[in-house]
Amino acid sequence: MKSQAYFWLARYFRFFAKLVLLRWHPKVIVITGSAGKTTALQLTYQLVVQKYPVKKSYKANSAIGVPLDVLGLHFTNYSLKEWFINIVKTPVRALKRLVYPYVERYYLVELDVDRPNEMEFFSQFITPHIIFWVSSYATHTQNFEPLVKQGLYPSVQEAVTGEYAKIQKAAKKKTLLITNGDSKLMTKATNKYPYKKISIRESKGTYQFTDWTIFRKRTEFTVKLGKRTEVVTVPHMVPKNFGYTLVELFLVAEALGIDERMIKVALENYSPLPGRSSVFKGVNDSMLIDSTYNSSYYASSGLLTMLQNFPGRRKIAVLGDMRELGKETKSEHRRLAQRVVECAVDQVVLVGPQTKAYVLPYLLDHGYSDSTVHHFDNSYQAGLFIKERLSKSGDVILLKASQNTLMFEIIVEMLLADKSDVEKLCRRELIWEKKRQLIKKSFYDSLNS
Repeated sequence: MKSQAYFWLARYFRFFAKLVLLRWHPKVIVITGSAGKTTALQLTYQLVVQKYPVKKSYKANSAIGVPLDVLGLHFTNYSLKEWFINIVKTPVRALKRLVYPYVERYYLVELDVDRPNEMEFFSQFITPHIIFWVSSYATHTQNFEPLVKQGLYPSVQEAVTGEYAKIQKAAKKKTLLITNGDSKLMTKATNKYPYKKISIRESKGTYQFTDWTIFRKRTEFTVKLGKRTEVVTVPHMVPKNFGYTLVELFLVAEALGIDERMIKVALENYSPLPGRSSVFKGVNDSMLIDSTYNSSYYASSGLLTMLQNFPGRRKIAVLGDMRELGKETKSEHRRLAQRVVECAVDQVVLVGPQTKAYVLPYLLDHGYSDSTVHHFDNSYQAGLFIKERLSKSGDVILLKASQNTLMFEIIVEMLLADKSDVEKLCRRELIWEKKRQLIKKSFYDSLNS
């Protein structure tokens, strides 16, 4: 019933957004996937805007958010009042854009899949010129379990991939599909794509990236593009899977007739988004890798590899639960624990009931002890422990967790050496600050109980 209401409202917004798109008629570049899509969106925008006027979707990737973005409307707090205002404003904004259409030649839009039929919904009003499908793996899998029970897919991972693949229904003869060629599920889902498809691989193939080397203030990749090879410097610390987006920039530049020298400019103008691998100076002369926006095994694994290779005295991983995984919860957290062991992380701080149930026991059975792995139920309590008892000079501290109820940015706030950096963290809106205050209150209430 809840899902039906969601799509009923989404169809209302889509009706007017479709009219605007028909009048505007931009070339649409779609960025989609389980992780890495927002970074790809920002970098692709930095590239394309150097030659063409382009509108970029703003904090919108859902069946409701994207139609509203087309209309120039957005949510800030999702209150009933704001819902009512956007519903009323929708036809007015549509009329305005029909009379005065957007002047941008391109529309760069991020599309996500949180539930079944969401990409199907997008395919009915988004006509892509280029599709970059970054990744597909276990995210929001609990919402896709009914499809497996119905016998539509053999696993939830394939159900998620199958939903993302529906964007192909919107493709036209000139639509270029760029995919992650290292994903067997994505390759299977796109093997019958009738138009031009390019697959990006990590270590082999026509388009690939290799020799990922990380330094304290930059990252280097060797990129192979057909018969030529280039060494590309990214002026930030980025995980290895950033390479898929890096090669995508070359492919988009070629497809749109943009000078490849503009890729260097795009990289120089890019700053890591809040909560996505941002680097800050921490207390006690430590270094923080802030990736607190959200979490999944795939993203966490890449960041653990980055932590392993990052110069530093001790490596500390602060890991929270990965949420909305349904029946995959145990297996995905167990995989995360295995990755921690493989990366030989020196100290591990865990937060949440799922890490306690599935990650903590595995680590204790595989070489860790009470002095090297620590668990807390409350993010604020974990932050106090790290700040007052754990962090030392030269430590590199990675922070990664799903956002639901954990709000890991609260830990980053506590560990920042320069408190003015707080404004660079994720979820700065008032609605999130209230939730962080509840976490603090919960901790102090527990002391008095």
